[in-house]
Amino acid sequence: MIKETNQLEIKINNVLDENEDLRERLGLNLKEELDLNEFQRSKVLKQRPYKAENQILLNECLEKERLELKQNIRAVVKD
Repeated sequence: MIKETNQLEIKINNVLDENEDLRERLGLNLKEELDLNEFQRSKVLKQRPYKAENQILLNECLEKERLELKQNIRAVVKD
């Protein structure tokens, strides 16, 4: 448990260091908090088409599987 906590702390520190470096490169104030609401909304909007496509593909796969099972049941009933 302690080992996992230490590894997570190292990862957090690495992310914070990377964030600081990127802010410096962009000329942003290191102490200023950024409003991420717009970024998060944009991210959600970008993901919507992919989620919709995944849902369609999942439904198609489930329908195909349903038909195969139905055919298997009919074949078992015939025998």
